[in-house]
Amino acid sequence: SSLVHAITATASTVYFGGEFDSVDGTARGYIAAADAVTGALSSWNPSADGYLYVLKATGGLVYAAGAFSSIGVEGRAGLAALSTFNAHAVAWDPNPDGVVYALLVSGNLLYVGGDFTTIGGQARNRIAAVDLTTGQATSWNPDADGPVKTLALDDTTLFAGGQFTALGGQSRGHVAAINADTGAAQPWNPDLNDEVGALAIGDGRLYVGGSFTLVGSAIHGGFASFRLNRAPAAHDSSLTCLATTPLSGTLDADDPDDDPLTFELTRQPDHGTLELDTA
Repeated sequence: SSLVHAITATASTVYFGGEFDSVDGTARGYIAAADAVTGALSSWNPSADGYLYVLKATGGLVYAAGAFSSIGVEGRAGLAALSTFNAHAVAWDPNPDGVVYALLVSGNLLYVGGDFTTIGGQARNRIAAVDLTTGQATSWNPDADGPVKTLALDDTTLFAGGQFTALGGQSRGHVAAINADTGAAQPWNPDLNDEVGALAIGDGRLYVGGSFTLVGSAIHGGFASFRLNRAPAAHDSSLTCLATTPLSGTLDADDPDDDPLTFELTRQPDHGTLELDTA
């Protein structure tokens, strides 16, 4: 009956949330589910009392975030984990004090972005990592100075977009790359002039959407893409030879972006001499 802001799916079911209060004439409080093949409305009905902005289904649960204070027959402030079996909110409860706009699951962590200042029992400004078992915030703390609207993960780099101008201890214009382990800002800084509301990663690139018009000094109408340039990985190898007997071998590595690679000799072994043949 109104806008849908969020969709997530399992093999059999599509879950969706937004601003609607009914689906095909059947009452649903801002969140519902349908059969992934037929589209038939499911009886699954957690019935929130406020809008839904983001959903993530994983491990038999649907993580739901938005502007609600109750969902799944439990009091939950803007973030809840809902059983895919009975639609009830489980005991997990990070209890953010503001709106949540973005969720990203990685291992046993849920990265959360929004407009909160506390979550999981800790002071966290608008971005946090929450333990999926305990609901407690980890020590990871990039500390954004404005709302975080979207998140994307590439290996150990978490990209965040939103309305902030500082994050991870550095000045960053509405989009930033953060170390997913330490929370520190990485050097990458395209410096957009306005809000970022969408991020996606594919084919070795980061795609960015929002209301910005400039990337640095270059004009862009709300959309830009950036090459990720991920680090190559060397193949471990060893050679054993007798003293005074020359031996040759091959250095090998893979580059995830298929860039040409060069090798550099940084130190000699404790015994003998290495020569690098670049021909």
